[in-house]
Amino acid sequence: MVFSDIYKETMRFVKASDYYFFDDDYFFNLLENLQEKILLITAYQDDKAIGSSIYTLCQESGIMQFHLGGTLNAYTHLQPSNLSLMSLAIGDERTVMKCYILVAALAPI
Repeated sequence: MVFSDIYKETMRFVKASDYYFFDDDYFFNLLENLQEKILLITAYQDDKAIGSSIYTLCQESGIMQFHLGGTLNAYTHLQPSNLSLMSLAIGDERTVMKCYILVAALAPI
């Protein structure tokens, strides 16, 4: 799974604890069970996926929240997560929300 590979590379890079290394079933279950409430954005350079982010959507409350994401180490200088944020800004009716929660942290801020 493309997202899982990118995410796990990021977790290894930041030396995350085992707690953050979700198995592929976790990601498949998110996509399968939340369907219309999940947005997966993947950034590519040429034909290579270099960064990917998962957002949860709640149309009822108008809240979109960053859930998990990652960038391949060799492509961090391209900042693909910023590209995913730009695609949200351009967006469509599904991503127009009242509130965007975009904070991600491995440790308390």
